[in-house]
Amino acid sequence: MKDHYLGIRVPQQLLDRLDAVVAASTVETSRSTIARAALERGLQHVEADMKIQSALPATSRMAQLVQQLVKRELGLAFVPDVMRKWGKPDAQKVLLAAAKQGLVELRPESGLGRLTEKELALCPRMDPKVDRDRTPLSWARPL
Repeated sequence: MKDHYLGIRVPQQLLDRLDAVVAASTVETSRSTIARAALERGLQHVEADMKIQSALPATSRMAQLVQQLVKRELGLAFVPDVMRKWGKPDAQKVLLAAAKQGLVELRPESGLGRLTEKELALCPRMDPKVDRDRTPLSWARPL
């Protein structure tokens, strides 16, 4: 297997820790050997976390995403941001299912016409049985 150079910036405190590990080692080693081992081990943990994450139901992952995208000053996540970050065609369906399960609360657009056409297209709409105008649901609150 051919090695490749990976040029990344590393904070000084990580380099200091790396040097400490090299210095404490009872076998002859180098920064690059230890760094490769740490990267390999770290990737194993990341891969394991990704498997756990993908095993969660889509609605739970959606609720987590909404939580991550909450704007602190509002306590709400902007639905178009959630849809873009989800990045899959089923985003609106999954968000509506998460709301139906009580994982998130969806709130309608204020009616001030502040959304762009692209943002409006990303928002799910209210059920026509409840709102014949099908108001866009542009905000989500994690529950």
